[in-house]
Amino acid sequence: MTQYARPTGTTSDGNWTNNHTTVDNTNDPTGTGADGDFVIGDGSTGSEIQLDLALGNTITDPSTGADHKLYFRFKVSDATDGSGAQSSGSSTLTVKLMEGGSTRVTRTINTSTTPALGDSFTYNSATSGATGFNLTAGEANSISSYDDVFIRILYEDSEATDYIFISQVVLEAPDASAGTPIGPISMNTYRQLRN
Repeated sequence: MTQYARPTGTTSDGNWTNNHTTVDNTNDPTGTGADGDFVIGDGSTGSEIQLDLALGNTITDPSTGADHKLYFRFKVSDATDGSGAQSSGSSTLTVKLMEGGSTRVTRTINTSTTPALGDSFTYNSATSGATGFNLTAGEANSISSYDDVFIRILYEDSEATDYIFISQVVLEAPDASAGTPIGPISMNTYRQLRN
């Protein structure tokens, strides 16, 4: 069974409205039903702003680097309620998977990447809602304790005109292993154990 970790706490630099409870916690990591709730980052500062989202201790180490995904859903608007269009061409959204003080994964989106920052909610995949961003095996294997991971969101609009809206953040991992299989043993050892 797939494991999911979703935001359970919020630490803000003071430039964000709402908290982790407004980030979608549905069971469907590609669901779009919660776009009415979001955290809002105030890009009018013209400098980089930061939001940390704690993740619940819901992932047991799967003992594999395969099939890890980081989903986040975002849009940019020049209005504080999200109803306006994007007016800046110089916004950058960076999402990091952190473990303690160490960065394990970094994904950066701007107005020229695929996907690009725009004024409609979009997933961090070329096809909206398709696969999120797959972690490489090396990135996933660099996590030593899933109990200590959190999401760091950084946003900057050097033109100081647009706000960032994040409606969903989900870390997905495969099911925890059922245990470590016993390796082969010599026939002599087997006979000794049998007796």
